Amino acid sequence: MLLVLLVSCTERQREGPKVDAPEQASSTESKKTSVVVPVTVDNIREGMVVFRNPKWDGAWGAKDIHPNQGVRGRIRSWSDQAGKPHGNSKGDLEQLKWEAVACVDWDAGEEAWKSRQGYRIGFLNEYWLATSDTAP
Repeated sequence: MLLVLLVSCTERQREGPKVDAPEQASSTESKKTSVVVPVTVDNIREGMVVFRNPKWDGAWGAKDIHPNQGVRGRIRSWSDQAGKPHGNSKGDLEQLKWEAVACVDWDAGEEAWKSRQGYRIGFLNEYWLATSDTAP
């Protein structure tokens, strides 16, 4: 009887503990949905990845000065509700003289002048930029 018990314990040691496969755990994580929020003076930070707000209000228009759809960029500088500049604002002071606007370094392929525009992050209650919790 002692021999049977020893053989049984030895077999369990070779098998190792039973755990869920990593594939099962990661498939659950991949189902997480991202949350998209407008960029505001309260949640903005330098380097934040942004894109055109998917809840674009048609009243805001469709002009060249607006952010293009499908393009990402990173916040370089912004002004708060009092018009005080933040971030790397040295070359952006002309745009940041208005309150609640941001300047963005857009990804490659965008026209250079688009990175010198001020994008509304609350100015006149307009929120042209958005970010998500899954953006790097």
